[in-house]
Amino acid sequence: MVRQILRINKMVFYIPIGIIIIVMREHLINYLSLIVGIPMLIVSIEGLIYEIAIHSYKTEHNRIGEEIIKIILSVLIIFAFDNNVEIISIIWGVIAILQAVKELSKAIYELTYGGNPLFLLLLLQTIIQIIFAILLIIEPEEHVSLHLVLLGVEMELESSRILFTFIYNYKRRRIKLDSDMVV
Repeated sequence: MVRQILRINKMVFYIPIGIIIIVMREHLINYLSLIVGIPMLIVSIEGLIYEIAIHSYKTEHNRIGEEIIKIILSVLIIFAFDNNVEIISIIWGVIAILQAVKELSKAIYELTYGGNPLFLLLLLQTIIQIIFAILLIIEPEEHVSLHLVLLGVEMELESSRILFTFIYNYKRRRIKLDSDMVV
């Protein structure tokens, strides 16, 4: 239930925020610590809540420590670096790689055992995210505007992926119900 609420929140809030970031990116560079730090903090808090809600702390392979580190790094971006584009970009790249690795693992597992073809989109998204995060770390000044666009696009893609997953799962359940009724 918590997972569904978090997904619905992403669909509702990510679409307008992503559009604003894409359209106003040049003006938002002056507020980079907030534009980067706040969404990353929210995503990290969501991840921590999800990990706690599913009781992943009871398993050896949980991501609670990773989420706590991302929260700390996000707070540092917001409060400690006063729009220092280079430092913020490097930390942003590191957080993006941490997030991508988590999503990459999920996509590989789902494609291998879940059979959901929509996870090809997630796999592609994470590979691209890792490449661009590396570019952001290597050349922060040159890539920050592009990465604001990518942040907006990523929000739009994440919203779309969640919506398509809902539709796919709904249709799959409906087909299963219809086939069960025929028998």
